[in-house]
Order: sequence, then C-alpha cells, then structure tokens
Amino acid sequence: MPVFLLKSYRFFAIVFLLIFSQIVMAKEISFASLLEEMTNRQEVARWPIPDYSCGQFSSYDRNSTNPETPGWWANWDRSHFLRVEENQGRKEYVLMDANGPGAVVRFWTTWHGPDGTEFSNGLLRVYLDKNPEPAIEAPAEDFIDKGHLAGPPLSQGVSPQTEYRWQGHNLYLPIPYAKHCKITYESKTFIDVGGQKGEALYYQINYRSYKKDTLVKTFSMNDLKKYSALLEKTQNILKNGYDYKGKTNKLIGTLAPNGSLSTNIEGRQAIRAMQFKLNAENLSQALRSVILQVEFDGRRTIWCPIGDFFGTGYRVHPCSTWYTDVSQDGTLSCFWVMPFKKQAKVTLQNLSEQKVEIEVGSIITDNWKWDDRSMYFHAGWKQWSDIRTHSNPANPENGASDLNWITIQGRGKYVGDALTLYNNASQWWGEGDEKIYIDGESFPSHFGTGSEDYYGYAWCRPAPFSAPFHAQPCGQGDLTIGFSVNSRFRSLDSIPFTKSLKFDMELWHWVETTMDYAPTIFWYGDLNASDNIQPMPLEAQRPVRAATVAEKTYRNPIIDKIGPADPDVLKYKGKYYLYPTWNGKGYHVFVSEDLINWKQESICYTDSRGGLWAPDLFYNEKGDGRIYLYYTANNPQGGKLIGVAVGDNPLGPFVDKGNIEDSNIIDAHLFSDDDGKLYLYYVKLGNPFIIFVQPMSDPLTKQGEPKEVLRPTVEWEQRRGRVTEGPFMLKHKNTYYLMYSGSGANGPEYAIGYATSKSPLGPFVKYENNPIAKQGNGVYGPGHHCVTEGPNGKLWMIYHQQNSEKVGWDRFIAIDPVWFDEEGLLHAKTTRGTNEKMQWNAK
Repeated sequence: MPVFLLKSYRFFAIVFLLIFSQIVMAKEISFASLLEEMTNRQEVARWPIPDYSCGQFSSYDRNSTNPETPGWWANWDRSHFLRVEENQGRKEYVLMDANGPGAVVRFWTTWHGPDGTEFSNGLLRVYLDKNPEPAIEAPAEDFIDKGHLAGPPLSQGVSPQTEYRWQGHNLYLPIPYAKHCKITYESKTFIDVGGQKGEALYYQINYRSYKKDTLVKTFSMNDLKKYSALLEKTQNILKNGYDYKGKTNKLIGTLAPNGSLSTNIEGRQAIRAMQFKLNAENLSQALRSVILQVEFDGRRTIWCPIGDFFGTGYRVHPCSTWYTDVSQDGTLSCFWVMPFKKQAKVTLQNLSEQKVEIEVGSIITDNWKWDDRSMYFHAGWKQWSDIRTHSNPANPENGASDLNWITIQGRGKYVGDALTLYNNASQWWGEGDEKIYIDGESFPSHFGTGSEDYYGYAWCRPAPFSAPFHAQPCGQGDLTIGFSVNSRFRSLDSIPFTKSLKFDMELWHWVETTMDYAPTIFWYGDLNASDNIQPMPLEAQRPVRAATVAEKTYRNPIIDKIGPADPDVLKYKGKYYLYPTWNGKGYHVFVSEDLINWKQESICYTDSRGGLWAPDLFYNEKGDGRIYLYYTANNPQGGKLIGVAVGDNPLGPFVDKGNIEDSNIIDAHLFSDDDGKLYLYYVKLGNPFIIFVQPMSDPLTKQGEPKEVLRPTVEWEQRRGRVTEGPFMLKHKNTYYLMYSGSGANGPEYAIGYATSKSPLGPFVKYENNPIAKQGNGVYGPGHHCVTEGPNGKLWMIYHQQNSEKVGWDRFIAIDPVWFDEEGLLHAKTTRGTNEKMQWNAK
C-alpha cells in the first residue's frame, strides 16, 4: 500500500474510532436504561460502556481503620454515619454523600429501637444534584420494602417466613443522578454512635460512579409513573426469567468412580444456559464430588463442585434466582452467559467412589459477536475444612480473622458468590464483614456489616428464602449445628476492576468451634486475567456432612465445648434436656428436639457447697408429676454426698430437699421399674469404688438398707485405680442390665461395661466380653453415660469422651447408638469426628 494511502487509512480509522467512541459515550444513563440493563444477561458478560466503578457506603464500625490492629475486627456495625446535619431545623444523619454522575443500585438495611425495642421508622430522604428538597422522602420501612417505590422483588424483605422486625430489607430499584446524591435518616428517637444504647440502623448502599462526562438523567418520582410498564415488565422478568433458544448440546451418561464425561462445542458462541440432574446412591456426596470443569479457547476457567456451582451446596433445596434454579426433583439450572471465540469444552468429573448417573445434561449455546468488551466467565471454589474459629492470635478479643476468598489480577468484573458451610456449634457463625479491595486499594471500598447482611437477610435468621439476587436455600446451620448455604448474585451492583480485585471475608463465630467453610466465586475476565484459586480435589472428595429429613446425621462432639462430662438426659414432653458436670458450680442445661442440635439454656441449679458432679434427672410421671434432680456435692465435713432437689420445669428452678447419703457418696441414678418401685444406685468412694443400690419408697425417702451390687474385679476396671462408677440401669425382656464405667475417669482407659440380673437388687453377673465401649479409632476414655430413646425409637447412649489420649479432665459430650441383639447381648458404638446416620440400623 502506498504511504499516502496508508496514512489516509490511519487518519480515517482514527476519526471513525473517535466518532464511535463519542457515540458510545453519549449513551444516556437513566432510570429506564438501568431497568433494561438489569435484565440483560448478555451485558454482564461484557466490559461496561460507559465505564463505572462500584462502591459501598455502610454503617461498618469506624474503629476498623488498620488491619494490623485488633480494632480491624470491631463489630458495632450500626448507627455509624458520615456526619450529622441540621436541615431546616431537622437533625439528619448522613448515610451517603457521593458526587455524580452515578446511580444507587442496592440498598440493604435492618434496624431496631433502643435496647431492642420497636423501631421508630424514621424518615429516609434522598437529595439529588444538590437540590435542598429531597427527591424521595418516606418512612424507612415504606422506602425500602413496603411499596413506596416498587413492589417485590425489587423491593422486598427476607425471609418472608421471618417476623418483619427480624428481616433484612432490600431495595434494588436504581436511582440515577447526574451531579450528586445524599441520603439521610431522621428519627425522633435517641441515636448514639454504634447504637449501643440508642436506635440501631444497619445499612449498606451500593452505588455506581461513572466517568465525569457520562450523561445521566437524574431520577424523579415521576419516573415511576412514566416507566410503569417497563418497571412491571422488569419485575416479571426477574420473577419468572425467560427461556433461551439455541442449540442444545447433550452431556448424558454414567460417571464411573473417578470417571468423566465431556462435550466439545465449536465456533464463536456463548453458553446461554446449562441444566443437569444427578442420580446417585449418596446424592449429597455426588453434588460435592462431581466437578464441573469448563475450558474456553483452551483455558480452564471453571472448576467447581456441581452443587456449589448451582448455589445449592451438597443438598438439594428448591431455590430460584436470576442466575440459578434448583427444582424439587433435583434438577439444576443456571443462566450465566459464557462467551468464547473458538471452542468450549464442558466436562463432568466424578471424584467419588460411587457411580453417578447424569440423567439430565443440557448445554444451550447460541452465536456471540465477540469484541474487545467480551469477557470469559470464571467460577472457582475453595474449602476450609474444620477451620477453627477464634483462632487469630493477632485478635485476642474475639479471634476473628480475614479469609481471602479470591484475589484476581487483570481486567474483569465480579458478579457473585455462594457460600456453603457446616456449623459445628449451636451459635451464629457469620458476624464477619466483607472487605473488597479494587485496583490496589489500601482500604476496602466495600466494608460490610455482617455476613448475613451481605447476603440480604439479618439477625442470623435461619428461614429459607430466594430472590433474584440473593438467597438462603437452607439456613439450618445458622443458629444450630448443621448445614447452611447463602448466595448473592450481582447485576447493576457488579464490580468492574481494571487491574485487580481482592475479596476478604471475616470469619467471626460467636464461639470457639470448627466449621467447614466453602465459598464459590463468579467473575468475568479478559483472556489474561487470573486468580489465586486452585482446584482442590481432595477437599471435594471429603465425606460431606449432609442431613436430610429422612436421614439425619450426627457428629461427635454433639456439644462443641471441652469440659462438660457425666451427662444425663431427661426426655420430657417431646424434648430432650441434657445436664452435664461442668465446672462444679452449677448444672447447665442444653435443649434439643432431635438429639443432634442443642441449644444452651441457663443454669438450673447451684449449690453453695460446690463440687456439683454427675446429675441424674427423674420425671415422676406416674406419681406427683414433678422432676427430681439427684446431685453430687461437696460434704462440708469432708468427702462427697448425694442429695435431691425438686422442680416443675426441666429448666428449673430446683429447690433442694436435702441429703440422701453423705458418707463419701457420688453418682446417684434413680431407676423406676415396671411396677413403679424405685431403686437408687450410687457409688461409695474408697479403694475400690463400689456400686450400691438403695430401695426407695418414693423419690425422697429411703426404704430399708442399701446393698452392694458391683465392685471392680477384672483387669480393665483397675487400669487406673480400682473403679466401678457411673451406674445406669436398663431393663430388656425381664432382664436388668446395670451399665457402669470402669478405670480412672481422667484416663484414656476409661470404658463402659455391663452386668445382668433377674432382679434390680442383684446378684449381677458381668458380661464376659466387657468393656462394650472403649478407646480405639480416635476415641479415648468413653464413659459415664446415660441411655435415652431417640426420635427414631432406637436407644442412644449419651456419654463423654476424653479429648486426647493424655491423662486429664479435657472431656466432651458424645452420642452413639446402643442396642440388644437377638441373644439379649448389649452392644454399643463409639465415634468421633465423622457423620453418622441418626437412623442407624440398630436391631
């Protein structure tokens, strides 16, 4: 080509690009354009034009200034404002103050009055473009989710099953502004910094900031009427979605253990939707151990357990969002747009030891016009298994720490995440705040107020919900031991970055425990963009801790505390009440409906003598209907004694009725025979420890003399001291089974045996193959137990284990089945740290 022609070509090309860029830049952002963008899934897969950045104003604790100091994890994340203003004689608290052009794209909040009282429902005001009169003014509840601006799902509290005052309140209606936006709150109720005594207002406001010359039409209330048809259409699309038409690529077959299935898709296209349904003997494990891998143009950008990818974790819970759908029958659907230039390869890999049938496997594709705005879809997964909470030495006050979910290098857009977890304590797991750093920020431009706030709900509430951009398909593990899964997907609040993005989430649990904690991250990026997440096949292979209605599981310890021991369980009016030895000052009570999930209540009984050990509870259902608490306490004259206290409620209070035996006696256990006769078993201390039985005329009164029934005579009972203690009586087919513990209670040799008799008074013959529960397979020192009938009609042994093989008093509470075989022999199972079926097939 001649030089002059080349120069002319370049000149006109430059002119064309300048004109084109002006045309693109001239695109006006408005209320209507943002509504249209919200339901345009294709636009999420492209770099935004015009450019914008996404930031967040929130009520995070302003003591969080430096990650090198404990204040970084300060937690009074409410009623923190930019400033307080006097406007026309009103005191207004400023939540947001941002120069335009821009748009508010998400507003989450929750609240309560002083000391948890009723919320005042003060006024929220939005001032646009420096206008002294607010463009929007309404009581907070009406403003956010009671229809002042829109109906659901753009304006909605969650969960609908949760009482309104405990809901998280969400507004996704866009509010564009050309020059400036300020949001304030006014209340006649006292407000102090951090809401420690006054009204508490939690808030997160996500907003876009466009480049200076971007044309933005400022919102007015008239827009709601002018664009009412578009608003209704947007709401309907968000609720119901729409079907993609395109080519269906099948991926169906049987995955052998460690096998895989793949399909290749050629051409310049985009995946518009994917749908799978798995069948397996252990579906929960399949949802975690079947991996979805996708390569675009020769580079793998997706590696994720299939259940986590679809936002349901490793349990099927029906849920529908803008990008995912999980049906009741287990069909998994997603609607992320995933463009590619030349080729895509979709693979399902089975990392489990079972075969998995892919009953449904469809990948819908259509043509895609690739340009320099097009980006590749990424999904990465990681898991922290058995991560210990309260473990940050740099933060001794509460032990919270920052977990790096992802760090991305290059240009891209952050579009969502899902979090699957298993909580091993009956306490809230999610005080932690998100901290998102964009393009090398030294301080995060997104600093949150709590994990549930990030996901759209509030106050740790476990009720399920699903909405277009956030969901909690299951919240079982929010306040009890169990499984939870949360998700948040971004549309107008997606976060572009040109150089990097770092996402940290605080791990902050109310108590010290362990968790399984597994986030899945969704983002788009240029060809060379990369992240720090690597495949974790060993984590994906780990047995999951799933529990379904038909097949609940338990995991020892059942109460995640070191120290409680000598448990007794009272079954009373459909609930279980657990009373352990713990610190000797009083008896704590834990309550459960299923023997799996326990809630700690208050102390039900204290004794000034101290040394409270080994409680035993008896519900006198056939008598006076009262509850009797048999205790062991210090004897002021030396040694130990047993006594009894009486109450009408398992939670107390119990009134002391005096001593029963005071001659160095411990471990009382009252047994009621079929004929209503009562027998009190206890242990007389000495060398050796001997078990006696005392007939009783009623729960308070002895009848006749006590009788020795058991003493240590065999080797296992004398490995650490000469001990038979912790008596517990069972009756099966007219035979009496006196269960007991032998050897020293502070050692790993501690174990459980039994002896039988045809009379509760003996004589008793010890089982020749004792002990039936002993150390082994990670279990140390199982002993001092009780037995109760579970919800499934089977017998369950609640006992304590030593935390390690070391001699000492670090013990915890465990549960496992006991059962009688056809010959009348009694068997017991002991476990630790693995999931066991609650409906275990005991005979």
